[in-house]
Amino acid sequence: MFLLCTVFLATILNFNNCNCLLPVTTCGTTLYTKTGTFSPPTFYKPNNSNPETCKWRILTSPDEKITLNITQLDIKKTPSCISGYVEVRDGLWEDSPLLGKFCGRGTLDPVTSTKNKMLISYVHQAGYRGFFANYEATCGGEVYVRNEFVLHSSHPQEKYPLNIKCVWKVVVPDFHQVVLSFQKFKIEHHDQCLFDYVEIDDSNGTSRGRFCGDVLPGNVTSSSNNLTIKLVSDASIQKEGFSVFILAEFDECTTMLHDCAQECINTIGTYKCACRKGYELHPDGKNCEVACGGPLKALKGVIQSPSFPNKYPPNKRCSWEIVARVDRVVLFNFTHFDIEGHNRTHSIKERCEKDRLEFFGESENVTKHLGTYCGSRLPVPLISESTRTKIVFFSDNTVERKGFALEYFVIRDKCDKFKGNCHHGCANVVTGRKCLCSETYVSMDSVNCRKDCHYEIASTSGTIFSPNYPGSYYNNANCTWKFKTTPGHRIQISFLDVQTENCHDYINVYDDYSSSVRILGKLCGTRTGITGLSTKNELYVNFISDGSNVYQGFKATYSSLCGGTLTATITENYIYSHDTYRLSNYYNNTDCVWTIRANSGYYVNLSVEVLEIEGVSDCSLDFMEIREGHISRGKYCGVNKPDEELLSSSNFTVTFHTDYLREARGFRLMYKAIRAEERPALARERPGTGSRDGFQKDLDHETSRGESGFK
Repeated sequence: MFLLCTVFLATILNFNNCNCLLPVTTCGTTLYTKTGTFSPPTFYKPNNSNPETCKWRILTSPDEKITLNITQLDIKKTPSCISGYVEVRDGLWEDSPLLGKFCGRGTLDPVTSTKNKMLISYVHQAGYRGFFANYEATCGGEVYVRNEFVLHSSHPQEKYPLNIKCVWKVVVPDFHQVVLSFQKFKIEHHDQCLFDYVEIDDSNGTSRGRFCGDVLPGNVTSSSNNLTIKLVSDASIQKEGFSVFILAEFDECTTMLHDCAQECINTIGTYKCACRKGYELHPDGKNCEVACGGPLKALKGVIQSPSFPNKYPPNKRCSWEIVARVDRVVLFNFTHFDIEGHNRTHSIKERCEKDRLEFFGESENVTKHLGTYCGSRLPVPLISESTRTKIVFFSDNTVERKGFALEYFVIRDKCDKFKGNCHHGCANVVTGRKCLCSETYVSMDSVNCRKDCHYEIASTSGTIFSPNYPGSYYNNANCTWKFKTTPGHRIQISFLDVQTENCHDYINVYDDYSSSVRILGKLCGTRTGITGLSTKNELYVNFISDGSNVYQGFKATYSSLCGGTLTATITENYIYSHDTYRLSNYYNNTDCVWTIRANSGYYVNLSVEVLEIEGVSDCSLDFMEIREGHISRGKYCGVNKPDEELLSSSNFTVTFHTDYLREARGFRLMYKAIRAEERPALARERPGTGSRDGFQKDLDHETSRGESGFK
């Protein structure tokens, strides 16, 4: 409200010294501003004897009301004010509803319109000054919407005022709902909307949301025929405000003008039917029937045909879906089975023509048909290795049977990492996992495969022999053994007995599958107790015999050992706590040490991806410790692994110690090399812990002392 100069001196010259907004003094006009003052010209020239009739029209934003204050009135008081008067109407025209007709002297109570329009008419009487008035357009109030309406927070060309609290109660006819659809929304932004905001409350007082910023709120539908919109602003920033389309939505559900069998949900312009828990909507969109199918989120449960153990209904289609992690499989075990049809073998290729139960697996957007079942024969257990497994039941409109019941279990995939430590292939079975060999290969044991005199060995320990050992090997033999163990572990081989033709028939042991890498040793003649150790997780043994003399050959044992010196490359490499990681817990009474280095010009990047170690507060039992040079970067146990990646210009040493008590899953580390110029600016690097040249000298010194190779 403007501050008005209401004290007038004897001459109007003194009014010009009043420090306030000058009023409109014309004989009528149209006013569009939110606030203002006005008076007839006679207010300053009361002796004007000319008759005068003036009209002022005030027009503001559609959602506002107008409050008029006549602060000074000077008109001769007559019955019914027939000589002179001020008349106020609730609209812009002479036939608009009358809000008041005034004459006499003094100050009047405020007059408020019901809409954003007001007409003030003045009939002058000679010798009297008339009146002096001010007005203000106020926001808020009750907005009745019969069909549709657009509500603005302010005039479309203006920003909303400072320090306001506008509350609009939007009311629509009975059996209708209020639907709000914001068309424009620009309110001062704050993460919690603490400064300026728009808040919407349902008729029961429940908040439907507090909004600010520039993002349009979603549509809001009231639960009854009214709701409240509140706009609050503080004393700082002003924005363009909002514009919201209001629709009076007829709620067919409250009037029972619908044909839903159970539940009705009102939607904009229409309605939709729904069913109570345990039922599903019939294809006709109105009726409900006993539900079947849906997502299964538990790790184990039971799936049954509709109405089991009673007969299933005709014309039914049920679909269940199980979503499993990539390291999980789903096992299905049938307990009851009786479906129309004659499938006796349950072969994947066979199809059931009438009622049937089907299984589908989906992984990486590839769908695989797992099987179709019908008849009365109980199917064998089924395993799905897909990330999504769908079970679909169909019945036609003829014969109904008792249906089926089956149990499902989401279990760990025994073939997930490293193919279950199998040489060639791995398959999940009910009892665990089964190793498979490629075509033309045969199984040596439960893990390894061989072809003629060529062997691929993935087991963590065992024994190998030359052909026919302890009998004589044959001439012109060329036998190979490829050993591979878990990353971060090495292979130790011990030759217990060697008897070959001296340096004509021989055994070569290499540090890798390729013969171009460093050879660990060449054995021939008669030798015993010779041991070699690979530097990586691979080892290659090659036995060659010529066409002359033959001897007994050799016998050797092999085993997987933890620890060693590793060189980081730009690709990701891993260290596992033990060689049977993911298949079993780590071993008791273990001490392992890994040293990780990078070539000159590179940094070592190390992160702990998995950590599950027996835990006590001081990590005094089982622990994994990371050191950079002589500085400890952390001693870890339990499941509290470091969140950040570690970076070193020197090298990392990882120590793993276990006692004789409990075991746990273990750990997995990832390491790689990063160019010095590409290292992160905020990496947890400790400068000055050692130079690359010095580290390389230490490594060469360790190698010269026989860390790897034959002893």
